[in-house]
Amino acid sequence: MQLDNNNNEALLAQLLEHIVAGNTLKSFRNIDEHTMEAMYAAGYQHYQSGNYDHANKLFQWLCMYDHFSVKYFKALAATQFVLKKYAEAINTYTACYFLDKDNPEHPLQAGLCHLAMGNLDEAESGFYASSLWGEDLATHVDVRKKANAMLELVKRKRQMKQAG
Repeated sequence: MQLDNNNNEALLAQLLEHIVAGNTLKSFRNIDEHTMEAMYAAGYQHYQSGNYDHANKLFQWLCMYDHFSVKYFKALAATQFVLKKYAEAINTYTACYFLDKDNPEHPLQAGLCHLAMGNLDEAESGFYASSLWGEDLATHVDVRKKANAMLELVKRKRQMKQAG
């Protein structure tokens, strides 16, 4: 198959213009929402059945094609976590934060990744941020409770480490 560099460059220029204008690869390729949801359902099915590698690939694809969907990024991060790809999951939870800044779950989940990696300071930072999120609001109470419990766990781990 002979590649036409002029056509490839023109296509790339169109794609870049499309993305820079605030659009997604999904819209560039004319992929409808039904197809995206079918892909998500397939990824979810793989995740639920413990086929995390396949779920990971599907969720990566979804994030690439719609980089504005926090739902896809959360699914990818959760899959990365169970695959013990903690550093990748932290990066993905960071993307979740930028897409959904009103949700304290993202730093909590990143904190759990740091905790799994043994990074107590970073874990504490994530848990602390989650514990303070909207203290005066009735929303996210369960997330804040979990964050506070995790802060206590970090404190106990530090004490055990110091007693060593």
